[in-house]
Amino acid sequence: MSQPPTFTTERLILRSFTPGDVEGLTTVFDDLEAMWDVLAIPGMLPKLPREIAARRIADSAQGWDRHDAGFWAVTLRDDSLGAAGRIIGYGGFVNPEKAESARDVDVVLEVGWGIHPTFQRRGLAREAMATVLDYAFGERGCTRLVAITDPENHASRTLTERLGFTFASEIQAYGTVQVRYQLTREDYLARRP
Repeated sequence: MSQPPTFTTERLILRSFTPGDVEGLTTVFDDLEAMWDVLAIPGMLPKLPREIAARRIADSAQGWDRHDAGFWAVTLRDDSLGAAGRIIGYGGFVNPEKAESARDVDVVLEVGWGIHPTFQRRGLAREAMATVLDYAFGERGCTRLVAITDPENHASRTLTERLGFTFASEIQAYGTVQVRYQLTREDYLARRP
């Protein structure tokens, strides 16, 4: 099994998931109101948070194993925001076999993330995903990434735009209407300080 690199940021550690992380990731999906966009995906059954967490970890492991692309466990680096090592979310690449972007020949990867509601609006998702983008456009050599979200998920759309993605189109994806954003390597590098 291919393992993703581990990254340390100012407040976070992004590391590979282990089978023992199901309980920790379950807490991210426990707030059904906060995770409505994930739960609204047709076929995202069963809808029980523990089973969704287990599925997300299994899909991610499969993605890393087959395509060197999956999610990282987003954990707290130290005790300043909570217990060090606590899983507060996930971020990275949708398993290419599960991604809607797999239909596009020139799209390298689709990015995605989810952060526990208690830790939202603190810049943690942005901190995690900035690291993922650095990896994607650096080590991975991606030329273009996409992000797909529900049109009504304004927080996700705002973060997507802050990360440098631009609106591309409204599409049918994951069994419903979604919005698609894209970011090219050229645009990403132009935005960097």
